[in-house]
Amino acid sequence: MLPNGIGNLLLVSDTQLLSPLLGPLEQALADGLAVTLVLEASRAANLYPAAQLPPAVELQAATHDGSQGHRGTIAPLLPGLLRWADAVYAAGTADLYRTLQQQTQSVRFGLQSGFLYGLIDTSPMACGVGACFSCTIETKFGLKLTCVDGPVFDLSAVELERP
Repeated sequence: MLPNGIGNLLLVSDTQLLSPLLGPLEQALADGLAVTLVLEASRAANLYPAAQLPPAVELQAATHDGSQGHRGTIAPLLPGLLRWADAVYAAGTADLYRTLQQQTQSVRFGLQSGFLYGLIDTSPMACGVGACFSCTIETKFGLKLTCVDGPVFDLSAVELERP
């Protein structure tokens, strides 16, 4: 479910894990929101096919080999888009989430609750019901279980481990 009162939705992924973003994308378009999708891949062939996206979606891409869009990572694309967005949904790596947290704090003068959401993947989830604690993450509100409390979390509250 998307937050109320938003007009611009930014969707971001630095992996081929795009399926979690397709639901919010469809809902945003049905609600008449402006949607920008930012993707990163090693090469253009690994990107989600732009032809399969609805025409209303703005696609921005970065490929490591420079074969499509920006050469390198999506990090340089984010500052302007984070200023534009009313909400951000991300599915990707911990590095992406750290980058989003840092850039949001910089360009928006803080990371407010309800702005930046991420899918936290703690695979493998051994039990799926919180009994084994293998999917525990650290948040500002204490330990949370991704299988019970998530897997989507407000990234303003998630304490991401440093590599």
